[in-house]
Amino acid sequence: MEPSKPQNVKKNNLSLLTHLIKDHGPVSKKELSNLSGLSVVTINKLIPDLLKESIVFPFSTDVITGGRHAVSYVFNEKKKLLLVIKMVETDRTLYFYYYLCDLNGKVIKEKKLSAKDLEWSDFLATIDAWKKIYPEIKGIVLGVPGVETSGVLKLVDYPMLKNRAVQQELMDKFKCHVQVENDVNAAILGYAMNQEKNKIISGIYYPLSFPPGGGVSINQKLLKGQNNFVGEVADFPLVADWSKKNLADVDLKKHIYEVLQIFMSTYDPHEVVIYAAVERISINLIDVISKQLIAAYPALNTPKIVLSRKFNTDYLTGLISLGMNELND
Repeated sequence: MEPSKPQNVKKNNLSLLTHLIKDHGPVSKKELSNLSGLSVVTINKLIPDLLKESIVFPFSTDVITGGRHAVSYVFNEKKKLLLVIKMVETDRTLYFYYYLCDLNGKVIKEKKLSAKDLEWSDFLATIDAWKKIYPEIKGIVLGVPGVETSGVLKLVDYPMLKNRAVQQELMDKFKCHVQVENDVNAAILGYAMNQEKNKIISGIYYPLSFPPGGGVSINQKLLKGQNNFVGEVADFPLVADWSKKNLADVDLKKHIYEVLQIFMSTYDPHEVVIYAAVERISINLIDVISKQLIAAYPALNTPKIVLSRKFNTDYLTGLISLGMNELND
């Protein structure tokens, strides 16, 4: 094995100190030495680099050491900012929700705008306004009820975005990292981030006005496939008719049971989270389906079925998680 190059060692040590200060700050050099295993001498050489880049700030305490005030360091959570944009159906109307997040994933500002009659130029102008007020924005994450294939949003029921290379156009326009993620994928990831890391979690979302969507998270990472098509339950070869005129008449008990069987045979998940409004699916229905599944597969550990009303909460959590992974890398 070749020894690490000095520049790589320094880069890794700076990254280590950054994460330690973020997780434990305010923290002193001596404490950093104990946490990192690096000598105080090495830390003395590295801290100026972090201060110069405004990654950390000095934080004076009242503790006096050798006649001097000890200096601790805190993480600068606003060194970079993340703009999260999610499309959401509320009261059968589509809206764009904008969230400004710091490097701790905390939402520090938010805004809601109707998506009705919105043109692409209007959308760009809105983002541009955010960037001018907050030039620290270094990443954008967009959540959409659609599927991006080969860099183009193809399966999306919204004219402004359909057949548009959204990610590339936003990157070219705003010169920052951009991610575009399916809304259900993001919600399932958000749910998974609050569970044990080694779990396989599948999910289904039954919105009021659109066909269902689904997704899979393995070890808190999305499984998407070559076309980002994993979990598109509305396209499973089942008899359910998801046309608008028939949407409310689909036998959801039958559909959920069949989808669960497919998920079990393909991903064998520990849990399946089902998102639906109260008027769509009841907890009693989930209990019936769960017992039916256990009876059908007595030799298996069937997945835990969770009925959630927190789609939008998990959706936002997932989008923030995706953005934080990039900005904190």
